[in-house]
Amino acid sequence: GTRRSMDLLENAVWEVEKLMDAPLPYNKRGLSRNAVWLLFENALPDWFGGVNRFSHITIRPKHDLNAHLIAHEVAHYYWFFNADWLDEGMSEVMASAIERERTGSPVRATNTPCGVVENIRALETLAPEQGEPGFRCNYSLGEGLFLDLLQQLGEDAFWDSVRKLYAESQLHNVGIEDVRQAFGPEAGGIISRWYGE
Repeated sequence: GTRRSMDLLENAVWEVEKLMDAPLPYNKRGLSRNAVWLLFENALPDWFGGVNRFSHITIRPKHDLNAHLIAHEVAHYYWFFNADWLDEGMSEVMASAIERERTGSPVRATNTPCGVVENIRALETLAPEQGEPGFRCNYSLGEGLFLDLLQQLGEDAFWDSVRKLYAESQLHNVGIEDVRQAFGPEAGGIISRWYGE
Protein backbone atom coordinates (compact mmCIF):
# COMPACT_ATOMS: atom_id res chain seq x y z
CA GLY A 1 0.00 0.00 0.00
CA THR A 2 2.99 2.34 -0.12
CA ARG A 3 1.90 4.29 -3.21
CA ARG A 4 -1.61 4.68 -1.80
CA SER A 5 -0.16 5.68 1.59
CA MET A 6 1.83 8.44 -0.06
CA ASP A 7 -1.31 9.65 -1.86
CA LEU A 8 -3.07 9.85 1.51
CA LEU A 9 -0.10 11.67 3.02
CA GLU A 10 0.06 14.19 0.19
CA ASN A 11 -3.69 14.82 0.43
CA ALA A 12 -3.45 15.31 4.20
CA VAL A 13 -0.66 17.87 3.83
CA TRP A 14 -2.58 19.87 1.21
CA GLU A 15 -5.81 19.81 3.21
CA VAL A 16 -4.24 20.72 6.56
CA GLU A 17 -2.51 23.69 4.96
CA LYS A 18 -5.88 24.86 3.64
CA LEU A 19 -7.58 24.44 7.02
CA MET A 20 -4.84 26.31 8.83
CA ASP A 21 -4.34 28.87 6.07
CA ALA A 22 -0.64 28.45 6.72
CA PRO A 23 2.08 26.33 5.11
CA LEU A 24 3.22 23.20 6.89
CA PRO A 25 5.66 24.36 9.59
CA TYR A 26 9.30 23.51 9.09
CA ASN A 27 12.70 23.97 10.69
CA LYS A 28 11.14 24.18 14.15
CA ARG A 29 11.33 20.59 15.27
CA GLY A 30 13.55 19.04 12.61
CA LEU A 31 11.13 19.08 9.69
CA SER A 32 12.87 19.90 6.43
CA ARG A 33 11.27 22.44 4.13
CA ASN A 34 8.76 20.84 1.76
CA ALA A 35 9.45 17.31 3.03
CA VAL A 36 7.43 14.95 5.19
CA TRP A 37 8.86 11.48 5.71
CA LEU A 38 6.50 8.58 6.30
CA LEU A 39 8.10 5.44 7.73
CA PHE A 40 6.47 2.10 8.44
CA GLU A 41 7.78 0.23 11.46
CA ASN A 42 6.57 -1.79 14.41
CA ALA A 43 8.84 -0.05 16.93
CA LEU A 44 5.90 1.63 18.65
CA PRO A 45 3.91 0.69 21.73
CA ASP A 46 1.16 -1.78 20.83
CA TRP A 47 -1.65 0.72 21.29
CA PHE A 48 -0.05 3.37 19.06
CA GLY A 49 -1.10 3.36 15.43
CA GLY A 50 1.40 6.05 14.59
CA VAL A 51 3.42 8.94 15.95
CA ASN A 52 4.72 12.24 14.64
CA ARG A 53 8.38 12.51 15.54
CA PHE A 54 8.67 15.98 13.93
CA SER A 55 11.43 14.83 11.57
CA HIS A 56 9.14 12.06 10.30
CA ILE A 57 5.86 10.28 10.86
CA THR A 58 5.98 6.63 11.89
CA ILE A 59 2.98 4.41 11.15
CA ARG A 60 2.60 0.75 12.09
CA PRO A 61 2.58 -1.24 8.83
CA LYS A 62 -0.90 -2.62 9.49
CA HIS A 63 -2.21 0.99 9.42
CA ASP A 64 -0.49 2.00 6.18
CA LEU A 65 -3.83 2.85 4.53
CA ASN A 66 -5.52 4.41 7.56
CA ALA A 67 -6.25 7.85 6.11
CA HIS A 68 -7.56 9.26 9.39
CA LEU A 69 -4.42 8.21 11.27
CA ILE A 70 -2.13 9.66 8.61
CA ALA A 71 -4.09 12.95 8.64
CA HIS A 72 -3.98 13.02 12.46
CA GLU A 73 -0.20 12.70 12.46
CA VAL A 74 0.15 15.39 9.79
CA ALA A 75 -2.00 17.72 11.94
CA HIS A 76 0.56 17.28 14.73
CA TYR A 77 2.98 19.41 12.72
CA TYR A 78 0.75 22.28 13.85
CA TRP A 79 -0.32 20.90 17.23
CA PHE A 80 2.52 19.77 19.50
CA PHE A 81 3.98 20.49 22.96
CA ASN A 82 0.73 22.01 24.25
CA ALA A 83 -1.65 20.35 26.70
CA ASP A 84 -2.01 16.74 25.48
CA TRP A 85 -5.82 16.96 25.32
CA LEU A 86 -5.49 20.04 23.10
CA ASP A 87 -2.94 18.55 20.70
CA GLU A 88 -4.68 15.19 20.41
CA GLY A 89 -8.20 16.61 20.30
CA MET A 90 -7.36 19.22 17.68
CA SER A 91 -5.47 16.65 15.59
CA GLU A 92 -8.51 14.35 15.73
CA VAL A 93 -10.93 17.06 14.60
CA MET A 94 -8.55 18.16 11.84
CA ALA A 95 -8.18 14.56 10.65
CA SER A 96 -11.98 14.24 10.45
CA ALA A 97 -12.19 17.52 8.51
CA ILE A 98 -9.48 16.32 6.12
CA GLU A 99 -11.34 13.06 5.59
CA ARG A 100 -14.57 14.94 4.97
CA GLU A 101 -12.89 16.73 2.08
CA ARG A 102 -11.59 13.45 0.68
CA THR A 103 -14.63 11.20 1.17
CA GLY A 104 -17.60 13.40 2.09
CA SER A 105 -17.89 11.71 5.51
CA PRO A 106 -19.11 13.98 8.33
CA VAL A 107 -16.81 15.51 10.93
CA ARG A 108 -17.71 13.41 13.95
CA ALA A 109 -16.28 11.80 17.08
CA THR A 110 -13.94 8.91 16.33
CA ASN A 111 -12.95 7.98 19.88
CA THR A 112 -14.79 6.07 22.57
CA PRO A 113 -15.71 8.13 25.63
CA CYS A 114 -13.17 8.37 28.41
CA GLY A 115 -13.89 5.84 31.14
CA VAL A 116 -11.26 7.15 33.54
CA VAL A 117 -12.27 10.76 34.24
CA GLU A 118 -15.27 12.94 33.43
CA ASN A 119 -13.64 16.18 32.28
CA ILE A 120 -10.43 17.84 31.14
CA ARG A 121 -9.61 19.36 34.53
CA ALA A 122 -9.64 15.89 36.11
CA LEU A 123 -7.61 14.56 33.19
CA GLU A 124 -4.91 17.15 33.85
CA THR A 125 -4.48 15.80 37.39
CA LEU A 126 -4.04 12.13 36.40
CA ALA A 127 -0.80 10.53 37.48
CA PRO A 128 1.42 9.09 34.73
CA GLU A 129 0.91 5.57 36.07
CA GLN A 130 -2.63 5.70 34.62
CA GLY A 131 -0.85 4.72 31.39
CA GLU A 132 -2.72 3.99 28.18
CA PRO A 133 -6.31 4.31 29.47
CA GLY A 134 -5.61 7.71 30.98
CA PHE A 135 -3.68 8.98 27.99
CA ARG A 136 -6.43 7.89 25.57
CA CYS A 137 -8.77 10.27 27.38
CA ASN A 138 -6.79 13.13 25.81
CA TYR A 139 -8.20 12.06 22.44
CA SER A 140 -11.85 11.71 23.44
CA LEU A 141 -12.12 14.71 25.77
CA GLY A 142 -10.16 17.06 23.51
CA GLU A 143 -12.04 15.88 20.44
CA GLY A 144 -15.38 16.31 22.22
CA LEU A 145 -14.60 19.88 23.25
CA PHE A 146 -13.54 20.94 19.77
CA LEU A 147 -16.42 19.14 18.04
CA ASP A 148 -18.91 20.92 20.31
CA LEU A 149 -17.22 24.25 19.54
CA LEU A 150 -17.40 23.50 15.81
CA GLN A 151 -21.10 22.70 16.06
CA GLN A 152 -21.87 25.79 18.18
CA LEU A 153 -19.81 28.34 16.26
CA GLY A 154 -20.12 27.03 12.71
CA GLU A 155 -17.31 26.28 10.27
CA ASP A 156 -16.00 29.77 9.53
CA ALA A 157 -15.91 31.07 13.12
CA PHE A 158 -14.50 27.77 14.40
CA TRP A 159 -11.58 27.65 11.95
CA ASP A 160 -10.87 31.36 12.47
CA SER A 161 -10.61 30.64 16.21
CA VAL A 162 -8.40 27.61 15.56
CA ARG A 163 -6.04 29.80 13.54
CA LYS A 164 -5.93 32.35 16.41
CA LEU A 165 -5.10 29.55 18.84
CA TYR A 166 -2.38 28.27 16.51
CA ALA A 167 -0.86 31.77 16.24
CA GLU A 168 -0.75 31.92 20.04
CA SER A 169 0.88 28.47 20.16
CA GLN A 170 3.77 29.88 18.16
CA LEU A 171 4.53 32.18 21.10
CA HIS A 172 4.10 29.69 23.97
CA ASN A 173 2.53 26.34 24.79
CA VAL A 174 -1.23 26.81 24.95
CA GLY A 175 -3.89 25.47 27.31
CA ILE A 176 -7.42 26.11 28.49
CA GLU A 177 -7.08 29.87 29.03
CA ASP A 178 -5.75 30.29 25.50
CA VAL A 179 -8.70 28.28 24.18
CA ARG A 180 -11.05 30.66 26.02
CA GLN A 181 -9.31 33.68 24.48
CA ALA A 182 -9.25 32.27 20.95
CA PHE A 183 -12.86 31.07 20.89
CA GLY A 184 -14.36 34.04 22.75
CA PRO A 185 -17.16 34.48 25.26
CA GLU A 186 -19.80 32.80 23.08
CA ALA A 187 -17.93 29.52 23.61
CA GLY A 188 -17.64 29.95 27.39
CA GLY A 189 -20.43 27.55 28.35
CA ILE A 190 -19.09 24.71 26.22
CA ILE A 191 -15.53 25.22 27.45
CA SER A 192 -16.64 25.32 31.10
CA ARG A 193 -18.69 22.13 30.68
CA TRP A 194 -15.86 20.15 29.08
CA TYR A 195 -13.28 21.54 31.46
CA GLY A 196 -15.39 20.69 34.49
CA GLU A 197 -16.21 24.05 36.05
